[in-house]
Amino acid sequence: MKPLRLIFLFLQVFVNLEVSWTQIVSTCEMGVLHPHLFIAGMLSAGEVIKVGHKLRFLCGAEYKLDGSEEIECLPNGQWSATFPTCSVNTCEIGVLHPNLFIAGMPSASEAIKAGQKLRFLCGANYELDGSEEIECLQTGQWSATFPTCSGFSGCSAPPALTDGDTTSFTRSDSRYRHGDKVEYICQPNYIMDGSPFKTCDNGLWTGEMRCLKPCTVTKQLINTNNIQFRYSGESKLYIPHLDHLTFSCKKRTSHVGSVPLRVQCNDGVITLPTCQ
Repeated sequence: MKPLRLIFLFLQVFVNLEVSWTQIVSTCEMGVLHPHLFIAGMLSAGEVIKVGHKLRFLCGAEYKLDGSEEIECLPNGQWSATFPTCSVNTCEIGVLHPNLFIAGMPSASEAIKAGQKLRFLCGANYELDGSEEIECLQTGQWSATFPTCSGFSGCSAPPALTDGDTTSFTRSDSRYRHGDKVEYICQPNYIMDGSPFKTCDNGLWTGEMRCLKPCTVTKQLINTNNIQFRYSGESKLYIPHLDHLTFSCKKRTSHVGSVPLRVQCNDGVITLPTCQ
């Protein structure tokens, strides 16, 4: 046989062997899946995985994927990356803002799992900006961003109320946070005008109220005007704001002037009728 013919036969055998080898190694094998690891669009049993085929992975609820989300079957019969695994979702605590603290701070080695909550507070003279409590979600993310602390924007002790007081004890050095409310009450026989609450609003107390005075009718005033209580024999009487009093003239006198015998108290002021 001629040399050229031998060379041709040798090359043909080599090419056939290479093609056969390529056909042998151009498939990938399915590895053992880690617990809680799933493949999107799972292959049927016995299906050949050819070059270029891609697998996309996901984990079960409350687990996160560790590794490549997608891998591809390569011409050498290997996957482009190792199969990923699944681990329990945990949330991480980053660097806390200055003056921000966590109530019951977890230890550095403690894993924070889904459902666990953190509650925040600020140092003295600082106010919390953001959520007071956040929760670790199943995605491994927090339900809200970590809050920060800003300079105290609260209020000092609430102002005094003339003829009234707060319903709860307050000290001169008391501190109140933004949004706190204080309730006031008037002295007996005084009437509250306005809402009984003041609210701390960014360092200022808002809310207006006053205590309207009662009226006092004395025996001296009655005698001077020759009148008497029509329905009472008292010599001195306190009348709340907007209440009425009815008088009558004493014997052998008659009503004079424009002030009627039935009069009304207006914030401590009452004009009495006159009889002569």
